[in-house]
Amino acid sequence: MDGRRWSAALWRDWEIWGPNGGYVDAIALRAAGAATTLPRPASFSGHFLNVAEFAAVDIDVTTLRAAKRASSLRVSLSQNGRAIFEAIVWVVVGDGPLAEETKGLARSLGVESRFRFAGWQPYERIPRYINLADVVVLPSFGEGLARVYLETQACGRVLIASDIPPAREVIDDGETGLLFPVGDVDALAACCIRAAAHPEQRARTGRAAQERARRHAIGPAVTRYLDAFETLAAKAQKRTREDAVST
Repeated sequence: MDGRRWSAALWRDWEIWGPNGGYVDAIALRAAGAATTLPRPASFSGHFLNVAEFAAVDIDVTTLRAAKRASSLRVSLSQNGRAIFEAIVWVVVGDGPLAEETKGLARSLGVESRFRFAGWQPYERIPRYINLADVVVLPSFGEGLARVYLETQACGRVLIASDIPPAREVIDDGETGLLFPVGDVDALAACCIRAAAHPEQRARTGRAAQERARRHAIGPAVTRYLDAFETLAAKAQKRTREDAVST
């Protein structure tokens, strides 16, 4: 064990399950149990991202939230850098006229347990939600250069956004985030699955995004504005002198 990282083996003795199913669920649950002092899970849900092999697996356990009597954990299993299993919870922050409809849709599809509708949150709490996430999704039909684009990248998280001009200003598709055609639900789902299935790629994208966000830091931005003002002022002064000479 290294911190909250373990290695285990999938044995052929359990071939009745195949290298998936309840066998892998049990390994994930055991890892979660080793990472907390609480006696047993209240609930557990996860899904398989790729077919495993009967071989060694790497296990990562991340504490999302912890309290005296409850905690929320994410368990990820991978083989040779390829994700095979992960328990994922989607958090929806914000409110609006479609909130109840969206909750109802989650219930009707049987995925309500994998969603958390946090409702409207004050701005000062938004960084906590961004840092809680692995991926932040903005399926907007139109935006200015939304502040949350830069906030997500500054937190080193993967930003998935509609392919609109402001998003293209900060996202190099596949490098500092992921873009999908506006309104294309299938493409959005493919981006989400791609990000969920490749934790190492998420980490690389997050680091690249964080570096990209530094270009928009307040210090360099102020310097660029001052340079622009000084250039404009110099041009105006030159034009004034030229006009004075011509008269």
